[in-house]
Amino acid sequence: MREAPLGDDLLEAAHRVLKDTLIPALPMEQRHAAMMVASAIAIAMRQFRSGEWQEQDEFIALGSLLADKPPQAPTHSPVGKDALRAGLQTLYHTLCQQIRIAQPGARPLSPAVYTHLLQSVSQTLMDSSPKYFR
Repeated sequence: MREAPLGDDLLEAAHRVLKDTLIPALPMEQRHAAMMVASAIAIAMRQFRSGEWQEQDEFIALGSLLADKPPQAPTHSPVGKDALRAGLQTLYHTLCQQIRIAQPGARPLSPAVYTHLLQSVSQTLMDSSPKYFR
């Protein structure tokens, strides 16, 4: 078990100090860069809290859309994370190719593909711009 405070708590504390103390004390010409850093910390914090399971779920869901049976997600090891992300890139590349080669007037994408893409975009927005959903 890790000692407290944990990584997400440390990120939250750093984010709070940056926004509440450091940014107001900076000259105006440096505030934009500091706000970009604060935004990056906030995104990393949300992604850290959501965990690796979202990428695994996305991998399995996308794999099931593109194959007869859903593939197994790689393990939680560091090599597994890299394999998971590489696998996701490959699956999205395959989906993009299928979308590109679709003939005009051909059968549209299945509702499951639209649902998957909507969920993927929604998760990206939750990570990067959670205020969008308020």
